[in-house]
Amino acid sequence: MPAFGADDRTLLYAKSRFTGHYSPIARPRRHEFDIVKIIVDPDDSAPVAAPTELTQQHFFDLRSLSVSPDGERFLISTSGYPIGSLIEEFDIVKPLQIKGIFQPHVPSEPSLGASFGQAAYVGDGMQIVFTAATEGKDGNYDYSVYQMSDVTGGDLITLVQHSGMIDDLNVKNDGSIFISAGGKRYLVDKQAHVLR
Repeated sequence: MPAFGADDRTLLYAKSRFTGHYSPIARPRRHEFDIVKIIVDPDDSAPVAAPTELTQQHFFDLRSLSVSPDGERFLISTSGYPIGSLIEEFDIVKPLQIKGIFQPHVPSEPSLGASFGQAAYVGDGMQIVFTAATEGKDGNYDYSVYQMSDVTGGDLITLVQHSGMIDDLNVKNDGSIFISAGGKRYLVDKQAHVLR
């Protein structure tokens, strides 16, 4: 889940403080995440400076980390009790202050509330793409790809509807969006709203 900044020297990554479970019916997994920044020199194997912890949130869950194209902001997909799934944005220079919290509601979302997968900046960083669950057949969730405004959290667009899980969301520098699902990789055709 590491993400490079615009200068290719700033690296953000997630660290976990706890592996376990909070419920006897849950499997142990990583929790209490925070985001760390380190400056690296591509020509040297040693870091330029010591790592700096940007957040002190101890996020229960962390699904994705994305850095804006200008390298000034980062975006995470997480969850918080009791509010549920969230997409949060932070300024890298002032990370202890949350810049934005998004919880868009998608058509046919689960009755328990929004359930997001990964989220990332797209294009010039003024738009956010993310995956979110919808009620599928037989009580299973289907995950689709959506886009919204980073400025308002509105202007929600369904980029593609998908049946089943989406394992990975990846946005290239040119704005191309790819997903991985069922062991295959797809390009999201934003004009035709289909996977190729």
